[in-house]
Amino acid sequence: MTTYTITDGDLTVSFMADPGFKMLRDGWAGRSTTFKGGGSYGNSAVADGRILRHAVYDNVVENYKLVLGFTDTDNMISRIDDLEELLLRRAPDYWLDRFNNSPVYITRQLDG
Repeated sequence: MTTYTITDGDLTVSFMADPGFKMLRDGWAGRSTTFKGGGSYGNSAVADGRILRHAVYDNVVENYKLVLGFTDTDNMISRIDDLEELLLRRAPDYWLDRFNNSPVYITRQLDG
């Protein structure tokens, strides 16, 4: 079984290891990214085609499908609060607060 964990080194939420969050078998949809605005290209009057002059990659968005299966309401509320804390407060703070040096990241561990 594969275990996914979202953490910032302090607060951790695990999928598959915890009884409450279960990721579906096809629950991860990784996407490749494109250039913001398509990139900047240059054309030549004496040659065919165009050449990429400047490009910045757009943000990568990944989707996870989860099934919630908690046995009690208090545990469910606590774990969802932890997930919201990591994804909605701590992750943006890493990019917005220049003194914050704790990124939020996802780990994947395979059994065996």
